[in-house]
Amino acid sequence: MTVAEQLATIRKQKGLSQAKLARETGLSASTIAMYETNRRSPDLATLKRLARALDVETEALAGQSATSQTATEEEQTVQEQTVNTELTLQVSPEEARILLAMRMSPVISNFLLSYVTATEEERERLARTWQVIRSFQTTT
Repeated sequence: MTVAEQLATIRKQKGLSQAKLARETGLSASTIAMYETNRRSPDLATLKRLARALDVETEALAGQSATSQTATEEEQTVQEQTVNTELTLQVSPEEARILLAMRMSPVISNFLLSYVTATEEERERLARTWQVIRSFQTTT
């Protein structure tokens, strides 16, 4: 079972709503929903917070039995170090909207990725095309 399936199953067994679990973990309800629908994956620190709130072992939430853990202690140490060295960025509300839209919609994410990797000429052409489209939308 995936983390997404385990999280949804255990949460429901405990009689918790996504909103209640979100409050208990300090996460948003939309984040819980994204974890449960496999659109995002919790990092190790978040997985531990979820397990604590659900009163289960982290391994149970990750879909591992105590006797058949797939990650060695060395791998877990590396994961914890990675979590501790992640860069934290402050973003404006507008930037946060863009990031959330990218995470929620593969179409937007693919569009922005293609724009960022495009040549300068292609970007200029896209910008002109977008201006034409916007002009039709505002005149009708």
